[in-house]
Amino acid sequence: MKSFILYYLIAGVIWNLIWDLLVSYLAKEDALAEDSARLVGFERVIMGLAWPYAMLVFFHKVWTITFKK
Repeated sequence: MKSFILYYLIAGVIWNLIWDLLVSYLAKEDALAEDSARLVGFERVIMGLAWPYAMLVFFHKVWTITFKK
């Protein structure tokens, strides 16, 4: 059980890293205002704990945009 919690938390940290890299890339390409999407403090904690839901929403949005009819 402890290893499951550890892996869950590590995945949350990785998800936050991916989010930061994505925001930095999109801000560099002028496709996004960096301040509007950057996570701070408590938002990082919530995103770290709720990463499965955030990942599902993210991939649903990408799927919807990519395969629009």
